Amino acid sequence: MSYTPIYTYKHQYSQLAAGSLTMWAEVPSEGVKPAAEAYKPLNGLIQTPQWSFSSAQDDDTVVADVAKEYRPGIYEGAESSIEFYEYLDDKDQAAFIALAQAGGNYCYLKTQYSNGVVNEAKFAILGTEEAAKGQEDKISMTVNLKMSGKFTRTNPTSSS
Repeated sequence: MSYTPIYTYKHQYSQLAAGSLTMWAEVPSEGVKPAAEAYKPLNGLIQTPQWSFSSAQDDDTVVADVAKEYRPGIYEGAESSIEFYEYLDDKDQAAFIALAQAGGNYCYLKTQYSNGVVNEAKFAILGTEEAAKGQEDKISMTVNLKMSGKFTRTNPTSSS
């Protein structure tokens, strides 16, 4: 009896998120994405944002159907948060914190992973928090976000 492999990829082939870079930019104007040079690194990042959106389901059932029928509805971005260590001498990080604490703002986030994949989206900034810490914990800040719309994913181009 011959053996047919089911999976061609093995877990060893996957890459860690370590080495990824998350950057932020202010919204230049409504409906306009920031230029590449407008993005600033978000140093000290502990956790990248969640890149997720999903659709509500709209009931599309008619009387003649024998089972419920659905169609996708409006997409909604996920609520997420990013946490980062605070560096008092980092001007870009200080500007991001000021934007987040001002309230009622939006920003763009872009994460470039070590495998070359880049995700980018606009986020509503919902608030900030500095959780209680023990004496030996590093000082960090969390910014709560809600994705505004869908994110774009760019795969790296093949060099071959």
